[in-house]
Amino acid sequence: SGPSPPVPSASALVSTFTRWDATTWRPPVAVVPRVMSAAEMDRARATVLADALEGNELPAETPLPKLVRWVLPEESGYVFAECMTKEGIHLVGEPNGSSRYVGKNSSEWQKAKKTRLAVVQCVARYSSDPRVDPPRTPSTLEAMWFYYRDYGIPCLRERGFEPDSPLPPLADYAASQGDWTFYPVGENPDRRLRVDDFRVCPEVPWKVLLNP
Repeated sequence: SGPSPPVPSASALVSTFTRWDATTWRPPVAVVPRVMSAAEMDRARATVLADALEGNELPAETPLPKLVRWVLPEESGYVFAECMTKEGIHLVGEPNGSSRYVGKNSSEWQKAKKTRLAVVQCVARYSSDPRVDPPRTPSTLEAMWFYYRDYGIPCLRERGFEPDSPLPPLADYAASQGDWTFYPVGENPDRRLRVDDFRVCPEVPWKVLLNP
């Protein structure tokens, strides 16, 4: 057999996407997502729920509902807000994965036991997919790096923003398990990312990475 074909360098590979639509982004490398058994995912969920009960000052033996479905970070804010609203606490989801309270006296509703219980119940029904957490596969990290280089950073730049530090070289990024911050953490309130910025330039397109 002849010699193996040369492996293309990162500079020779380019993502494909429709500008600026993150749902169309596709990495230039084949992605093999992290594989977890159902039992492993259930154990990860149990740890998250135990921490949620403790953080919300609720008894460890508090009965919790069954999982409805796993949720990805880019949809978590909307799903959580919808769940909480059904519990009588009106929240609005944001594209960065957060939710905000719609009403007065936000500090008071956060302290109420009813609210704290609803929070944990919603986390139980719609738990975060643990496959997004480290350790991440080498191909997932590689694809994430290409996403930032080809789509994420140019997307932010076009909207007037820049990450606080440059994207490390691919080898360094992968070796650190992706320990790099995409969104800038600015102190100037007039230069903070807006809702539409998070929507157009999502932090990680997990739906693509977990379903190649």
